[in-house]
Amino acid sequence: RLLLLLQSFTSYTENLLSERAIPPVQAVGPCMSAGLTVRRYWCSMLKLGASYQQLLAEKKACKKEIPTLQSTPQAGKPEERLKHCLPDVLELRTCTEAAQSTSLSLSSSVHTPGSDASGSSLPRAARSVAKRSCSIPTQMTGSSQGPCDTCSSAQASLREVGKAITSVCQSQNIPSALGRFQEMVEETMGKRTLSAMDMSYWASEQSKDLSRISKHLQMLLEQVNPLKSELEESEKQKDKLQKQVEDFSRLLQAEKETQLQQRKEAEQCLEVKKKEYLEAVARLEQDKDDLQRGASLMEERLSALKEELAVKQAAVQELEVTKTTLLEEMRTTMVARSRVLELEEKVQLLTDQRESLGQELSATTTQLEKEKAKVESMLKHHE
Repeated sequence: RLLLLLQSFTSYTENLLSERAIPPVQAVGPCMSAGLTVRRYWCSMLKLGASYQQLLAEKKACKKEIPTLQSTPQAGKPEERLKHCLPDVLELRTCTEAAQSTSLSLSSSVHTPGSDASGSSLPRAARSVAKRSCSIPTQMTGSSQGPCDTCSSAQASLREVGKAITSVCQSQNIPSALGRFQEMVEETMGKRTLSAMDMSYWASEQSKDLSRISKHLQMLLEQVNPLKSELEESEKQKDKLQKQVEDFSRLLQAEKETQLQQRKEAEQCLEVKKKEYLEAVARLEQDKDDLQRGASLMEERLSALKEELAVKQAAVQELEVTKTTLLEEMRTTMVARSRVLELEEKVQLLTDQRESLGQELSATTTQLEKEKAKVESMLKHHE
Protein backbone atom coordinates (compact mmCIF):
# COMPACT_ATOMS: atom_id res chain seq x y z
CA ARG A 1 0.00 0.00 0.00
CA LEU A 2 2.85 2.41 0.80
CA LEU A 3 4.50 1.69 -2.54
CA LEU A 4 1.22 2.20 -4.39
CA LEU A 5 0.63 5.47 -2.54
CA LEU A 6 4.14 6.74 -3.30
CA GLN A 7 3.83 5.74 -6.94
CA SER A 8 0.44 7.42 -7.19
CA PHE A 9 1.69 10.69 -5.69
CA THR A 10 4.83 10.54 -7.85
CA SER A 11 2.68 10.21 -10.98
CA TYR A 12 0.39 13.00 -9.79
CA THR A 13 3.35 15.31 -9.08
CA GLU A 14 4.92 14.59 -12.46
CA ASN A 15 1.55 15.24 -14.07
CA LEU A 16 1.32 18.64 -12.33
CA LEU A 17 4.88 19.53 -13.31
CA SER A 18 4.35 18.55 -16.95
CA GLU A 19 0.94 20.35 -17.05
CA ARG A 20 -0.88 17.40 -18.56
CA ALA A 21 -4.52 16.74 -17.84
CA ILE A 22 -4.26 12.92 -18.22
CA PRO A 23 -1.49 11.20 -16.24
CA PRO A 24 0.94 9.12 -18.31
CA VAL A 25 0.47 5.39 -18.40
CA GLN A 26 3.11 3.91 -16.12
CA ALA A 27 3.54 0.57 -14.57
CA VAL A 28 2.66 0.93 -10.93
CA GLY A 29 2.52 -1.71 -8.29
CA PRO A 30 4.81 -3.89 -6.29
CA CYS A 31 7.01 -4.59 -9.33
CA MET A 32 9.17 -1.56 -8.35
CA SER A 33 11.28 -1.61 -5.21
CA ALA A 34 10.70 0.81 -2.32
CA GLY A 35 14.10 2.50 -2.82
CA LEU A 36 13.46 3.34 -6.47
CA THR A 37 9.92 4.48 -5.69
CA VAL A 38 11.12 6.79 -2.91
CA ARG A 39 13.89 8.11 -5.10
CA ARG A 40 11.43 8.98 -7.89
CA TYR A 41 9.09 10.55 -5.38
CA TRP A 42 11.93 12.59 -3.90
CA CYS A 43 13.06 13.75 -7.37
CA SER A 44 9.51 14.88 -8.16
CA MET A 45 9.41 16.77 -4.83
CA LEU A 46 12.71 18.49 -5.70
CA LYS A 47 11.29 19.53 -9.06
CA LEU A 48 8.20 20.81 -7.28
CA GLY A 49 10.39 22.84 -4.89
CA ALA A 50 12.32 24.30 -7.84
CA SER A 51 9.02 25.26 -9.49
CA TYR A 52 7.94 26.93 -6.28
CA GLN A 53 11.21 28.88 -6.03
CA GLN A 54 10.72 30.09 -9.60
CA LEU A 55 7.15 31.10 -8.74
CA LEU A 56 8.45 32.96 -5.68
CA ALA A 57 10.98 34.85 -7.81
CA GLU A 58 8.23 35.83 -10.26
CA LYS A 59 6.08 36.92 -7.33
CA LYS A 60 8.86 39.18 -6.04
CA ALA A 61 9.25 40.67 -9.51
CA CYS A 62 5.50 41.30 -9.62
CA LYS A 63 5.70 42.95 -6.20
CA LYS A 64 8.43 45.31 -7.38
CA GLU A 65 6.53 46.34 -10.49
CA ILE A 66 3.02 46.72 -9.01
CA PRO A 67 3.70 50.09 -7.21
CA THR A 68 5.04 51.53 -10.46
CA LEU A 69 1.96 50.26 -12.25
CA GLN A 70 -0.35 51.97 -9.75
CA SER A 71 1.48 55.33 -9.97
CA THR A 72 1.89 55.50 -13.75
CA PRO A 73 -0.28 53.25 -15.94
CA GLN A 74 2.49 52.44 -18.37
CA ALA A 75 3.42 48.85 -17.54
CA GLY A 76 1.54 45.88 -18.96
CA LYS A 77 3.86 43.03 -18.02
CA PRO A 78 2.91 42.73 -14.29
CA GLU A 79 -0.58 41.67 -15.33
CA GLU A 80 0.85 38.90 -17.47
CA ARG A 81 3.09 37.83 -14.60
CA LEU A 82 0.13 37.83 -12.22
CA LYS A 83 -1.85 35.74 -14.68
CA HIS A 84 1.01 33.29 -14.76
CA CYS A 85 1.45 33.40 -10.98
CA LEU A 86 -2.19 32.64 -10.19
CA PRO A 87 -2.39 29.18 -11.79
CA ASP A 88 1.06 28.34 -10.45
CA VAL A 89 -0.03 29.19 -6.91
CA LEU A 90 -3.15 27.06 -7.30
CA GLU A 91 -1.06 24.24 -8.73
CA LEU A 92 1.47 24.61 -5.91
CA ARG A 93 -1.36 24.48 -3.43
CA THR A 94 -2.57 21.19 -4.90
CA CYS A 95 0.97 19.80 -5.01
CA THR A 96 1.75 20.72 -1.42
CA GLU A 97 -1.52 19.19 -0.24
CA ALA A 98 -0.60 16.02 -2.11
CA ALA A 99 2.90 16.11 -0.59
CA GLN A 100 1.44 16.65 2.86
CA SER A 101 -0.94 13.75 2.38
CA THR A 102 1.98 11.64 1.23
CA SER A 103 4.08 12.62 4.22
CA LEU A 104 1.15 11.83 6.53
CA SER A 105 0.78 8.43 4.93
CA LEU A 106 4.49 7.90 5.23
CA SER A 107 4.59 8.85 8.89
CA SER A 108 1.56 6.72 9.71
CA SER A 109 3.02 3.80 7.81
CA VAL A 110 6.35 4.19 9.53
CA HIS A 111 4.81 4.25 13.00
CA THR A 112 2.64 1.22 12.25
CA PRO A 113 4.35 -2.05 13.10
CA GLY A 114 4.74 -4.27 10.08
CA SER A 115 7.39 -5.70 7.89
CA ASP A 116 11.08 -4.73 8.14
CA ALA A 117 11.03 -3.33 4.58
CA SER A 118 9.88 0.08 5.82
CA GLY A 119 12.68 0.09 8.36
CA SER A 120 15.53 -1.14 6.25
CA SER A 121 14.74 -0.37 2.63
CA LEU A 122 13.61 3.29 3.01
CA PRO A 123 16.81 4.57 4.71
CA ARG A 124 18.92 2.76 2.15
CA ALA A 125 16.83 4.28 -0.66
CA ALA A 126 17.29 7.77 0.80
CA ARG A 127 21.03 7.21 1.01
CA SER A 128 21.05 5.98 -2.57
CA VAL A 129 19.23 9.14 -3.71
CA ALA A 130 21.73 11.34 -1.88
CA LYS A 131 24.62 9.46 -3.47
CA ARG A 132 22.91 9.40 -6.93
CA SER A 133 23.53 5.68 -7.30
CA CYS A 134 21.58 3.43 -9.66
CA SER A 135 21.39 0.38 -7.44
CA ILE A 136 17.99 -0.96 -6.45
CA PRO A 137 17.92 -2.15 -2.86
CA THR A 138 16.14 -5.31 -1.99
CA GLN A 139 12.95 -5.26 -0.02
CA MET A 140 13.04 -7.05 3.34
CA THR A 141 10.49 -7.44 6.06
CA GLY A 142 10.87 -5.75 9.39
CA SER A 143 9.45 -3.08 11.65
CA SER A 144 10.50 0.51 12.38
CA GLN A 145 9.89 2.40 15.61
CA GLY A 146 11.18 5.89 14.54
CA PRO A 147 10.60 8.32 11.64
CA CYS A 148 12.33 7.41 8.38
CA ASP A 149 14.63 9.70 6.41
CA THR A 150 12.00 10.13 3.72
CA CYS A 151 9.49 11.54 6.20
CA SER A 152 12.11 13.87 7.63
CA SER A 153 13.08 15.06 4.17
CA ALA A 154 9.47 15.51 3.15
CA GLN A 155 8.70 17.49 6.31
CA ALA A 156 11.85 19.58 5.80
CA SER A 157 10.68 20.38 2.26
CA LEU A 158 7.24 21.16 3.64
CA ARG A 159 8.78 23.52 6.19
CA GLU A 160 10.70 25.26 3.40
CA VAL A 161 7.52 25.60 1.36
CA GLY A 162 5.73 26.93 4.44
CA LYS A 163 8.49 29.50 5.01
CA ALA A 164 8.23 30.59 1.39
CA ILE A 165 4.46 30.97 1.63
CA THR A 166 4.84 32.92 4.91
CA SER A 167 7.43 35.17 3.22
CA VAL A 168 5.03 35.84 0.35
CA CYS A 169 2.26 36.72 2.82
CA GLN A 170 4.54 39.08 4.76
CA SER A 171 5.79 40.77 1.58
CA GLN A 172 2.21 41.38 0.39
CA ASN A 173 0.84 42.32 3.85
CA ILE A 174 -1.44 39.25 3.89
CA PRO A 175 -2.33 37.72 7.29
CA SER A 176 -0.69 34.30 7.51
CA ALA A 177 -2.22 31.59 9.70
CA LEU A 178 0.59 29.20 8.78
CA GLY A 179 3.19 31.69 10.03
CA ARG A 180 1.72 31.76 13.50
CA PHE A 181 1.40 27.97 13.60
CA GLN A 182 4.95 27.58 12.26
CA GLU A 183 6.33 29.90 14.95
CA MET A 184 4.46 27.94 17.62
CA VAL A 185 5.79 24.62 16.25
CA GLU A 186 9.37 25.92 16.16
CA GLU A 187 9.07 27.22 19.74
CA THR A 188 7.61 24.01 21.11
CA MET A 189 9.03 21.21 18.96
CA GLY A 190 12.01 22.74 17.19
CA LYS A 191 13.23 20.59 14.28
CA ARG A 192 11.58 17.40 15.47
CA THR A 193 9.26 15.42 13.22
CA LEU A 194 5.63 16.50 13.34
CA SER A 195 2.80 14.18 14.18
CA ALA A 196 0.00 13.29 11.81
CA MET A 197 -2.38 15.71 13.57
CA ASP A 198 0.19 18.53 13.36
CA MET A 199 0.75 17.79 9.69
CA SER A 200 -3.00 17.87 9.06
CA TYR A 201 -3.34 21.20 10.84
CA TRP A 202 -0.27 22.45 8.99
CA ALA A 203 -1.87 21.50 5.65
CA SER A 204 -5.11 23.23 6.68
CA GLU A 205 -3.32 26.48 7.62
CA GLN A 206 -1.19 26.35 4.51
CA SER A 207 -4.31 25.90 2.38
CA LYS A 208 -5.82 28.98 4.02
CA ASP A 209 -2.71 31.03 3.24
CA LEU A 210 -2.70 29.81 -0.35
CA SER A 211 -6.37 30.79 -0.63
CA ARG A 212 -5.54 34.27 0.70
CA ILE A 213 -2.65 34.55 -1.79
CA SER A 214 -4.98 33.46 -4.59
CA LYS A 215 -7.58 36.07 -3.58
CA HIS A 216 -4.84 38.70 -3.34
CA LEU A 217 -3.66 37.84 -6.85
CA GLN A 218 -7.24 38.03 -8.10
CA MET A 219 -7.59 41.47 -6.50
CA LEU A 220 -4.32 42.58 -8.12
CA LEU A 221 -5.58 41.34 -11.47
CA GLU A 222 -8.82 43.29 -10.97
CA GLN A 223 -6.71 46.38 -10.27
CA VAL A 224 -4.43 45.74 -13.22
CA ASN A 225 -7.18 45.20 -15.82
CA PRO A 226 -8.59 48.78 -15.61
CA LEU A 227 -5.04 50.08 -15.64
CA LYS A 228 -4.36 48.03 -18.74
CA SER A 229 -7.47 49.49 -20.41
CA GLU A 230 -6.35 52.99 -19.44
CA LEU A 231 -2.87 52.20 -20.74
CA GLU A 232 -4.26 51.01 -24.07
CA GLU A 233 -6.44 54.12 -24.30
CA SER A 234 -3.44 56.29 -23.41
CA GLU A 235 -1.37 54.53 -26.04
CA LYS A 236 -4.08 55.16 -28.64
CA GLN A 237 -4.32 58.80 -27.55
CA LYS A 238 -0.53 59.04 -27.64
CA ASP A 239 -0.40 57.58 -31.16
CA LYS A 240 -3.15 59.98 -32.25
CA LEU A 241 -1.36 62.97 -30.73
CA GLN A 242 1.93 61.78 -32.19
CA LYS A 243 0.33 61.59 -35.62
CA GLN A 244 -1.12 65.09 -35.19
CA VAL A 245 2.27 66.39 -34.09
CA GLU A 246 3.90 64.80 -37.13
CA ASP A 247 1.22 66.30 -39.41
CA PHE A 248 1.67 69.72 -37.79
CA SER A 249 5.43 69.37 -38.11
CA ARG A 250 5.13 68.58 -41.80
CA LEU A 251 2.72 71.48 -42.34
CA LEU A 252 5.00 73.80 -40.35
CA GLN A 253 8.03 72.68 -42.35
CA ALA A 254 6.15 73.18 -45.61
CA GLU A 255 4.98 76.62 -44.42
CA LYS A 256 8.55 77.53 -43.43
CA GLU A 257 9.85 76.43 -46.83
CA THR A 258 7.08 78.39 -48.57
CA GLN A 259 7.80 81.51 -46.50
CA LEU A 260 11.52 81.13 -47.14
CA GLN A 261 10.91 80.83 -50.88
CA GLN A 262 8.58 83.83 -50.81
CA ARG A 263 11.15 85.78 -48.82
CA LYS A 264 13.87 84.96 -51.34
CA GLU A 265 11.57 85.96 -54.20
CA ALA A 266 10.64 89.18 -52.38
CA GLU A 267 14.31 89.98 -51.75
CA GLN A 268 15.12 89.35 -55.41
CA CYS A 269 12.18 91.50 -56.49
CA LEU A 270 13.27 94.21 -54.07
CA GLU A 271 16.79 94.11 -55.46
CA VAL A 272 15.42 94.43 -59.00
CA LYS A 273 13.12 97.31 -57.97
CA LYS A 274 15.96 99.02 -56.14
CA LYS A 275 18.21 98.67 -59.14
CA GLU A 276 15.48 100.03 -61.42
CA TYR A 277 14.87 102.89 -58.98
CA LEU A 278 18.56 103.80 -58.90
CA GLU A 279 18.71 103.66 -62.69
CA ALA A 280 15.57 105.83 -62.93
CA VAL A 281 17.05 108.34 -60.43
CA ALA A 282 20.28 108.44 -62.43
CA ARG A 283 18.32 109.03 -65.64
CA LEU A 284 16.27 111.77 -63.98
CA GLU A 285 19.44 113.42 -62.68
CA GLN A 286 20.91 113.27 -66.17
CA ASP A 287 17.72 114.69 -67.71
CA LYS A 288 17.67 117.37 -65.05
CA ASP A 289 21.23 118.38 -65.85
CA ASP A 290 20.43 118.35 -69.58
CA LEU A 291 17.32 120.46 -69.03
CA GLN A 292 19.22 122.87 -66.83
CA ARG A 293 21.90 123.23 -69.49
CA GLY A 294 19.19 123.62 -72.18
CA ALA A 295 17.41 126.24 -70.08
CA SER A 296 20.68 128.12 -69.62
CA LEU A 297 21.31 128.02 -73.35
CA MET A 298 17.73 129.15 -74.03
CA GLU A 299 18.08 131.97 -71.56
CA GLU A 300 21.32 133.10 -73.20
CA ARG A 301 19.76 132.89 -76.64
CA LEU A 302 16.68 134.75 -75.38
CA SER A 303 18.88 137.46 -73.94
CA ALA A 304 20.74 137.73 -77.26
CA LEU A 305 17.46 137.87 -79.20
CA LYS A 306 16.12 140.50 -76.80
CA GLU A 307 19.25 142.60 -77.36
CA GLU A 308 18.98 142.10 -81.10
CA LEU A 309 15.30 142.97 -80.95
CA ALA A 310 16.10 146.10 -78.98
CA VAL A 311 18.68 147.04 -81.62
CA LYS A 312 16.20 146.36 -84.39
CA GLN A 313 13.53 148.37 -82.60
CA ALA A 314 15.98 151.22 -82.19
CA ALA A 315 16.83 150.96 -85.88
CA VAL A 316 13.13 150.92 -86.76
CA GLN A 317 12.54 153.94 -84.62
CA GLU A 318 15.42 155.65 -86.32
CA LEU A 319 14.01 154.66 -89.68
CA GLU A 320 10.62 155.95 -88.60
CA VAL A 321 12.23 159.18 -87.60
CA THR A 322 14.13 159.19 -90.84
CA LYS A 323 10.97 158.43 -92.74
CA THR A 324 9.16 161.18 -91.00
CA THR A 325 12.02 163.50 -91.67
CA LEU A 326 12.21 162.46 -95.28
CA LEU A 327 8.47 162.85 -95.69
CA GLU A 328 8.69 166.26 -94.25
CA GLU A 329 11.63 167.00 -96.45
CA MET A 330 9.76 165.56 -99.42
CA ARG A 331 6.85 167.68 -98.61
CA THR A 332 8.98 170.60 -98.00
CA THR A 333 11.70 170.15 -100.51
CA MET A 334 9.93 167.87 -103.01
CA VAL A 335 12.79 165.37 -103.19
CA ALA A 336 12.94 163.33 -106.26
CA ARG A 337 10.52 160.42 -106.51
CA SER A 338 13.23 157.85 -106.87
CA ARG A 339 14.74 158.87 -103.56
CA VAL A 340 11.34 158.51 -101.93
CA LEU A 341 10.75 155.07 -103.43
CA GLU A 342 14.16 153.95 -102.31
CA LEU A 343 13.47 155.16 -98.82
CA GLU A 344 10.07 153.45 -98.87
CA GLU A 345 11.68 150.22 -99.96
CA LYS A 346 14.16 150.52 -97.11
CA VAL A 347 11.32 151.28 -94.73
CA GLN A 348 9.38 148.26 -96.05
CA LEU A 349 12.48 146.08 -95.71
CA LEU A 350 13.08 147.26 -92.19
CA THR A 351 9.40 146.68 -91.40
CA ASP A 352 9.59 143.11 -92.74
CA GLN A 353 12.75 142.49 -90.76
CA ARG A 354 11.05 143.83 -87.65
CA GLU A 355 8.04 141.54 -88.16
CA SER A 356 10.33 138.58 -88.81
CA LEU A 357 12.31 139.35 -85.68
CA GLY A 358 9.06 139.72 -83.74
CA GLN A 359 7.80 136.35 -84.96
CA GLU A 360 11.16 134.73 -84.18
CA LEU A 361 11.15 136.33 -80.76
CA SER A 362 7.60 135.10 -80.11
CA ALA A 363 8.52 131.57 -81.19
CA THR A 364 11.63 131.64 -79.06
CA THR A 365 9.65 132.93 -76.08
CA THR A 366 7.05 130.16 -76.54
CA GLN A 367 9.73 127.49 -76.80
CA LEU A 368 11.47 128.91 -73.74
CA GLU A 369 8.20 128.79 -71.77
CA LYS A 370 7.70 125.16 -72.82
CA GLU A 371 11.23 124.27 -71.76
CA LYS A 372 10.72 126.00 -68.41
CA ALA A 373 7.43 124.14 -67.85
CA LYS A 374 9.12 120.84 -68.78
CA VAL A 375 12.02 121.52 -66.42
CA GLU A 376 9.66 122.42 -63.59
CA SER A 377 7.60 119.24 -64.23
CA MET A 378 10.74 117.08 -64.18
CA LEU A 379 11.93 118.72 -60.97
CA LYS A 380 8.57 118.11 -59.31
CA HIS A 381 8.54 114.49 -60.50
CA HIS A 382 12.08 113.97 -59.18
CA GLU A 383 11.17 115.46 -55.79
